Amino acid sequence: ARGELIKALEALRALPQPDRNGLFLQLAALREQAERLTRLAPEFRPDETPPTAAEGGAPESFWQNWWRNISRYVRIDLHADQDIRPLLAGQSLAQVRLALALTLEQAQWGALNAQPQVYTAALDQARQVLGSYFDAENPAVQSLQQRIATLAEQPVAVQAPDLRPALLALQAY
Repeated sequence: ARGELIKALEALRALPQPDRNGLFLQLAALREQAERLTRLAPEFRPDETPPTAAEGGAPESFWQNWWRNISRYVRIDLHADQDIRPLLAGQSLAQVRLALALTLEQAQWGALNAQPQVYTAALDQARQVLGSYFDAENPAVQSLQQRIATLAEQPVAVQAPDLRPALLALQAY
């Protein structure tokens, strides 16, 4: 009985120990990073206009002045062959960020409760949100996608060995 118990203990010691607390903290850091993501297309800020001739800048031609004034109201996209995605307004961007934060929180829950199905499904959903609503060429988005892919490979649960022989030997003793 003692020999069977020692075999069972050694089998348990040989199991990998997933760092659930570390995964939880890494996902929390990703949630904070997701809060700082910008929208898919750049937003217009009227205070970023180039200086005019009166302000000490180069004189503008009629067409430059016209383009600067009309670009406040109209956005022309010269890449019509690419996917057309809606621009995120302030409230829509907040909702997308919230959805991303909630999927990362769900992954945190899955990591802490050793639920690999919940964990991987939540991280897959987070990748889909990033791919659908944010610019894939943005370095912050690329970094976030890489970290999510790395964390998706981390185990959150381990398969316990069969302890039945040790229990039977102990009961027989």
